[in-house]
Amino acid sequence: MPLGRDAIEKSLKDKGFICRDSHHKIYYLYYQDRVTRIKTKISRGTKYKEYGDNLLNAMSKSLNFDSLSQFKRFIECPLSYDEYIEILKFKDVIGNS
Repeated sequence: MPLGRDAIEKSLKDKGFICRDSHHKIYYLYYQDRVTRIKTKISRGTKYKEYGDNLLNAMSKSLNFDSLSQFKRFIECPLSYDEYIEILKFKDVIGNS
């Protein structure tokens, strides 16, 4: 099931991501008041108001999720920022400090 761009952006902002505008909107995860290397981009094009599974899979991988369903849980809110940080720590993507 597609997810709307607005819902994705709102969820990213609510969960510690900050947007840096360029040709695309690039969202970087902040952790302990510092930017991390975790990022994803969102197109500005009118063609991309809804994101299908292909684009959602790409975003999921860029954010280090194990599955599309895990990413969708993150966007739809059952998976919190703190739970996401724990996943990234477990994978040794960000530090445990």
